[in-house]
Amino acid sequence: MKYVLLASRYVKAFSNCFDSDSDKISQLSILADVISKVYLEKGVVDMINDPTVTSSKKFSVLSLYVPSGNKMLTNFLSLLIQKDRFFLLDDMATIVESMIYDLKKEVPATVYSSVSLQPKDKQTILAYLKSYFKKDVDLKMIVDESILAGVKVEANNTVFDATLDNSLKNLKLAFQ
Repeated sequence: MKYVLLASRYVKAFSNCFDSDSDKISQLSILADVISKVYLEKGVVDMINDPTVTSSKKFSVLSLYVPSGNKMLTNFLSLLIQKDRFFLLDDMATIVESMIYDLKKEVPATVYSSVSLQPKDKQTILAYLKSYFKKDVDLKMIVDESILAGVKVEANNTVFDATLDNSLKNLKLAFQ
């Protein structure tokens, strides 16, 4: 838990280097992209966290992932290496995603259903979530064949479960 707080402080400090929300969103998106690319390459994180590898070697490997000319991001990642805080990158990924949604004034939502929903149904769910959260909604659809009927929506630590399984569980509880 203490590492999440530390990671949050680093990400906030990085985002505070930019004046406008659009610049913050842009730079945080680039940071998120770099983090995902670094984690996709097997062994890169281990190499960077390895105390026997020189800092210059770590910097040269990281420079492969950072867009050229992005000095602020290069300096930020260099600071993490110098302070031996690169292990925070995993926690930073989640924090960066959350900050981007906050800056965009959006809520991420995932809809699970047994079949692909019709556009009309998607619009109904989207309209409900927008009115519930009073924000725009970034809606992702996932087909989950374990659901017999209905939908389950997860958004902003809130679950709306309108599946058949949940309805039957509630009915069973009502008769107990």
